[in-house]
Amino acid sequence: MSVKSKSFSNYFRLIIGIVLISVFYIAVNAAVSVDTSFNAYLSKVGDGEIFRSAIQPDGKIITGGRYQMVNGKQTSAIVRLNPDGTLDPTFNSNRNSQNLLVELQSTGKIIVANGEVIGSIARLNADGSLDQVFNNNVSALGISTVYDFKVLPDDKIVVAGTRPGSHAITRLNADGTLDATFFYGFVIFRLDVQPDGKVVYFTPNVMRRLNQDLTEDNTFTQLITNNTLYFMKVQPDGKILISGIFTTLTGTSSPRTARINSDGSVDAAFVTNM
Repeated sequence: MSVKSKSFSNYFRLIIGIVLISVFYIAVNAAVSVDTSFNAYLSKVGDGEIFRSAIQPDGKIITGGRYQMVNGKQTSAIVRLNPDGTLDPTFNSNRNSQNLLVELQSTGKIIVANGEVIGSIARLNADGSLDQVFNNNVSALGISTVYDFKVLPDDKIVVAGTRPGSHAITRLNADGTLDATFFYGFVIFRLDVQPDGKVVYFTPNVMRRLNQDLTEDNTFTQLITNNTLYFMKVQPDGKILISGIFTTLTGTSSPRTARINSDGSVDAAFVTNM
């Protein structure tokens, strides 16, 4: 299998994981139907994906990913859609970066990561222009590749990425300055934050948790999978939905979508037929 094929396969698995988690999360919270009035077609020469999206209070949608066109119009890989799915022409990030993750702060500013042009993590103003003050603060920290990040309710940002020679999780203040000491650990693919502020993260085959001060939380039951875990989502009650290509969780047979209790144990009451 070629490197390109492996890359596409991993992206495909990630998207499948996101879809599965989204379906289960929605199914247990509300009855839904397809909104046929919404029409947004994002594409790229070859293949393209949306990596993450965020909905603004006014219903507009910020999307980041790996694509070059929206509804037939050339765009950058971060755009804003109107509530009906049409392109918002007032938003112009003018960024040709790819693989972008996006999240909103309460001020309406937009945190983006994994950009090839704008750097590892950056902030955009509400109109898509670059927030230079934030970016100057971040550049001084030496963070390079960002695997994932999460904006907290107070607008601080938990970031998993790399510094020279090491993998790390850290927390930034809302303005991009350092808020917590770096936690050096493993290659961290994904992270999320529980309601009490503790940080759940996973490497390819292990899920762990950090305390609010980014020290290792030894009260959390370490979850071990027999194959790759691709996606997770913390619920409002602190339980964690996960999906991947695993078939066992800590030695016990499991479907490829499961729910984990807030302490790291497997939630046996959550049953799927996947």
